[in-house]
Amino acid sequence: MTQKSYHAYLKKYYKARPMINYVITPICIAVYILAFYSTTLP
Repeated sequence: MTQKSYHAYLKKYYKARPMINYVITPICIAVYILAFYSTTLP
């Protein structure tokens, strides 16, 4: 991988990070909480 293509890869990666942090992570936490409470209810 050349330096130019690696730099383009890093820019794309760090541009996707906010989407992962603010969209996918809360969905994962919500699914985890819902699954936890649905298994603890009688």
